[in-house]
Amino acid sequence: MIQNLILKEREHFNTASNNYEKLNHINNVINLKLMLTDGNDPTIYGDIKEFLELYVKSTEEKAYGYYELDQKKIFKLVSLVSIEQRINLLNYLNRILKLNAVENNYKWVNKELRRIKLLFFWENRSIKNIIKLIYYLATFNILTLLLTIFILYLFYSILLLPAPYNDFVVFKSVFVNYSNNKILNNFLNTSMSFCNIESTFKINPINFRGVVLELFIKLSLFVLVLGFLTEELKKRLL
Repeated sequence: MIQNLILKEREHFNTASNNYEKLNHINNVINLKLMLTDGNDPTIYGDIKEFLELYVKSTEEKAYGYYELDQKKIFKLVSLVSIEQRINLLNYLNRILKLNAVENNYKWVNKELRRIKLLFFWENRSIKNIIKLIYYLATFNILTLLLTIFILYLFYSILLLPAPYNDFVVFKSVFVNYSNNKILNNFLNTSMSFCNIESTFKINPINFRGVVLELFIKLSLFVLVLGFLTEELKKRLL
């Protein structure tokens, strides 16, 4: 019975002349499949993809009450498929929005996409995905980026504090005397160095560990800032 209804809705979909009519029919197909399979039908992914495209077009045409995308409705539909498919669907939705020049009105799509990517990396943990997870967390927004930079700075400053044992020494640094307080003077010197402000403060790695640590901090800072700026430019220019 339900299968016959699905076939009829598909026939109506194929013969419909307007986007909003097609949208209503594909919506009926999805709801019928949910009744039949409780969301386990692998073909429902393609139906949702068609729905998203028609939904955007109908909204832009302001056809039959479709004046704005319903965020909850989209997220509910997207949640019916696997995490990888959710990522694909939201990427597809982004492309459709950009083609219709309306993506700036729907920044929540990018926000949800980043959240699902974080979930995907966490659920599929590997060395590669853990690195991606850390990167996405660090560049999630301007606040997380600033927090990450601050944590890097603290790590950098602590590394340059006098080591309690010779085995822990990885740098031989020449400090400028800004304060009689050794800890405060250390943070003042490292702040100048971290912000690339010219001073006579010098950091000299004395072994392999020192070289690796210095490269790690500088490369991490460069990658995070460059990555964040690149993503922001993509959102505004593409």
